[in-house]
Amino acid sequence: MKTPIRTPETSEITDETPLLLDVAARLAFPDGSVSALTLRNAAKRGDLGYERIGRRIYTTLAAIREMRAAYRQKAKPRNAKASAPQMIGDQQPEPSLTKEDFEAARASVRLDAERLLAQYKANSPRGRRKAIRSG
Repeated sequence: MKTPIRTPETSEITDETPLLLDVAARLAFPDGSVSALTLRNAAKRGDLGYERIGRRIYTTLAAIREMRAAYRQKAKPRNAKASAPQMIGDQQPEPSLTKEDFEAARASVRLDAERLLAQYKANSPRGRRKAIRSG
C-alpha cells in the first residue's frame, strides 16, 4: 500500500525546492486543473525542466513558472484599426474587389470547372464507352 505524499508547508518551499510532480501540480495549480500526468507529459516534450532521481521525477515552482510563461498567448487586437494593413511610405493599400470583379472571377472559375468536368467525362472509362456506342 502506497503511503500518501505529504504536501510541505508553504513556508518550507522556495522557487528552487525540488518537488514531486504530484505535489508541484497541487501547489502550482490549486484548483486541480493540471495533474501530475500533465506535468510529466510536458517534461517528456521538453517544455518543463525536471530532475530524475531514481524512478521519481522532480520539478520546481520556478520551472513551472517558466513553462507557463512560454505557453502564454498574446492577446489579439480587437479593433479594426489594429488589423488594418499598414502603409509603408507612399504606398496605398490595394482597393477591395468590386462586385463586378467578383462576378467575373466567379464566371472564370465556373468555366474552368465545366472544362475540367468535360475532360474528365471524356477520359473516364464510362464516358469512353458512351462515345464508342454512339459513334
